[in-house]
Formats: sequence, structure tokens, C-alpha cells
Amino acid sequence: MHREISHPDDAFAEESNWPLYFLTGLLAALLALHLLPLLGDWLRWTTFQSWPKDLGTVWNIKITFALLAAMLGGARVIFIALQGIAVEAKIGADVAIAVAFLAALSIGEVMVAAEVVFIGMFGECLEAFTFDRTKAAMRQIVEVFPIRCWLLKDGKEERVFTRDLQVGDQVVVKPGAKVPVDGVVMSGRSAVDASPLTGESLPIDKGPGDEVLAGSINQFGALTIEAKRVAQQTVAGRVIELTAKALKSKSNIERTADRLARLFLPIVAGIAAFTLLACMFYFSTIWIIRPDAPRMNLRQAFTMSVYPALSVLVVACPCALILATPAAVIAALGRLAGTGVLIKSGAALERLANVKAFAFDKTGTITEAKLELGELVCLTDISADELVRIAASAEQQSEHPLARLIVQEAKRRSVQLDEVQEFLAHPGAGVTAKTTAGNVLIGTRRLMEEQHVAIPEAATAALGRLDEAGQTALLVARDGVVLGVLGARDRLRDGAVGLLKELRELGIDPIVLLTGDREAAAKSVARDLTFS
Repeated sequence: MHREISHPDDAFAEESNWPLYFLTGLLAALLALHLLPLLGDWLRWTTFQSWPKDLGTVWNIKITFALLAAMLGGARVIFIALQGIAVEAKIGADVAIAVAFLAALSIGEVMVAAEVVFIGMFGECLEAFTFDRTKAAMRQIVEVFPIRCWLLKDGKEERVFTRDLQVGDQVVVKPGAKVPVDGVVMSGRSAVDASPLTGESLPIDKGPGDEVLAGSINQFGALTIEAKRVAQQTVAGRVIELTAKALKSKSNIERTADRLARLFLPIVAGIAAFTLLACMFYFSTIWIIRPDAPRMNLRQAFTMSVYPALSVLVVACPCALILATPAAVIAALGRLAGTGVLIKSGAALERLANVKAFAFDKTGTITEAKLELGELVCLTDISADELVRIAASAEQQSEHPLARLIVQEAKRRSVQLDEVQEFLAHPGAGVTAKTTAGNVLIGTRRLMEEQHVAIPEAATAALGRLDEAGQTALLVARDGVVLGVLGARDRLRDGAVGLLKELRELGIDPIVLLTGDREAAAKSVARDLTFS
């Protein structure tokens, strides 16, 4: 059954790692107390003598801070190891730690047992910390999903939670708000920014009959939308759900430490068994070489041989590998996070070694998701600076991303803007403005046609050329005459070309571009980067 998604924490809720952090910290504190000269031997209750006593072997068990640490951590380690074997039929690094822990206790090396357990748990903490940081970063994905919205009921707007919406409900999305449902526009017209979901670099004009997606941002005019999909059935809801499942599910790729442990444990067990047999043979036959040595039967020889055999298991514990693997992973993930690269887990990072092909998202990855002015087409005898000045004069009161881009370009060119006397925005189409230099229109072909402005063939040709180049084109007209066309495009990220070159030198092929943007825009970026 699907679970409703009403808040980011709902999708990513799971068992906290703080108990692991607390227990590891407690073990560290107990070990520190054990090593303090004044307190190390303070907590001591009793001692026991080992069997058989006739060999004179004394096994001192002191109830110390180290023993408490070993017992607390060892219980968890053994439980996890047994769970992995019984439930998942998997022998990994946890089993290696459990074997070393039990072996250290068997020979009376309590401090060694505690150290083995602490090292293993510290490695787990590093991995858990990496996962928590990745999960926190992933929560940004679900921020596209609004929590509350305006429901249109009996002609009145009512504030409700998004999770309470049903298919067929009509919602009102005001300027600047996020669309709460996947649906169809019933009334209103506006530019809708769907870049968080589709990768389209510019807001798209939406009117009656057009489909919109939950998580899109309404730019200007109010929209009334009929819900076709709600909550977890929306595209945004499915993205949230799949992301949460991906984080919670265990990867098919095992950790390096687990893979090596599968080979490592049988080898170590074989060496320990060989040590046991060799020592038993030695203790059973030493009287032949040394007549003064006591003769031992097999049971006595076995008792004397257990210690060196268990010592092999302790010494061979892969503590360095267990600690080094998460330490290397967290160092790599920390470095990548500083450059804006997010990795799901250490296992995913390990998979990069076998990657043979790359697929890049366009908007925000290959490009910066920031607009820049493209081609300027002057259709009369005016200059490019004059065309920018006229357009910026009309756009200086608009909040549209294209308007801000044109105004910034005018400031860069240091041109003096005309005073605006009247201004009217046409959501999803453009603007009309009355300036001291005349009546100016900037926008789409539809706006020009609605305002009865004739579009010359040269302007039509320029629109087609800019569209093929993946640019968003705006017509600029003054007093009923089209003066030129402005193009805007998404800015390529610095170093993108060099990155692709380096990947190809590493043998990565093919390299492809994925995007929900217009085909023309995608092809333009692909040509610039020579994607294969």
C-alpha cells in the first residue's frame, strides 16, 4: 500500500542512528577510563582460576571498565553477526569482528576484545554519518511538494492540506505558489516553472486545457487547476517515494570489507586450525626431544594449544580494513559534497570503478540553470545597444526571469533607460509598456498577434533560427513595428567540455545527455559539448 506524502520527513522517516552514536561514545568513554592510571584498576570485583589447575595456568578476569565496554559492544556485534548469518545468509565483516571478539575474550585479553568492538562500531558510525548527511541532502528533493494549498469549494477558497485533496478537486494556485497536484488548467493563464521536475530551463506558458505537474512554480497570474493525480500518485510524489526507497533499500553491491571477509575468514580459520594441530603435535611429542618436559595426553595438549590458535584469530582481525573502508568513503563523499556531487552510499561510490557509460542531466548539471542573453537580431537600422535599451525600458518593472536578464544586460552595456508611464504584464506572453519613447511590446508571437502587430518574414525566419538553436526568442516592437528579436539560453557550466574530454580519456563511452527540456535546446547543448 502506498503511503501518503505530506511532509519530507514522512518520506524519509526511519530508525535513527543516534543509539549507535551513543553506544560508541559510551565505549570510548569506558576505554578512556580504563586507561587512566588512577581509575584503570578501580572497578575490580573478583578473579577466577582457569581449568585445569594442575597445569598452573591462571586466568584472571577483572571486572574493569574495559570488560564493561567489551560486554556492551560485544553483545551488539554478536547479535548483528548472527542476524546476518541467520536472516540474510551473509558472512561479512561483522562476523570477522565477532570471531575476533570471542577469541580475545577466550584468551583473557579483555582490552583487545573491547578495542576490536570499538573499532568496528566506529567504522559503522562513519558510515552512518555519511548516510545521514546524504539523507539530509536528499530531503531537498521533496521540497518541491507543497504541504498546503487553496481548495476551490462552492466558489470559495479554503486552505487545506495537500494530503486531503482528491481527484476532481479544483485548486487555486496563486502567483509564486507551487502547484499541489498533477492536473489540467481550467481557467487563468501564467508562466509555470517546471524545471525542478522536467529540466526545462525557462517557464512555460500555461492556459486552459494545458497540463501542469505538482511541484511546478506558478510565476504570475492565478491558475485554477482540476486535480487528475494527487499525493503519491503525482510525478513529484513518485519521485519522493522512489528516492526514499532507494535510500532505505540495501544495495546489491556489498562493501569491500564484506567481500574480502568472505574470503578472509576461511583462510584465517584454516591458519588457526593449522596452528591448533601443530601446537597439539608439539605439546604431545615435546617429551621425546626434551625428556624433562611433562608428558601430555591429547586433552592436555589441546588445552595448551587453544591459546595460540585463538591468538591467530585475534591478530588476524581485519580492523584496519573495517575502519579504513568507511574512512575512505567518508573522505571521498566529503570531497564530492564540496563540489556539489551527491552520492547515495559508499557502495554506490565503489560502483564507479566499473562504470563504462555516463548519462548527464542537462539543467543544473551540464548547464548552470542561469539564463544568458543569446543572439540579438536587429530588423531595422537600430543598433544592438538600442534594441536592448528599448526592451529593458519596458521590462524594468517586470519580475520575469527574462525581464531581469534583459535589464541586467542593459546595465552591463551602460545604456540609459526610458521612463515607464504605464505597464501591463501578460502572463505567459510578455509585457506592454508606455514609455517616454513610445508604446513598446515584448513577448511571444501570440502577444504580437493579439496586439495586431504585423510580424515581418525576417522576424519569422529569426524566430525559427533561434528555436533550432535552442534559444527562447522574444519579439521587440515599438509603435506597431517589430524592431528585432532577443534570444535567451541556458548558460553552460564552466569546465563541462573539459570534463567530457577527461571522461573519454578514461575510456568512458558512450556519454549521453538526458533532459525534459525542449528537443531543440537539448540538441544545441549536445552540439556545443559534442556528446556522443
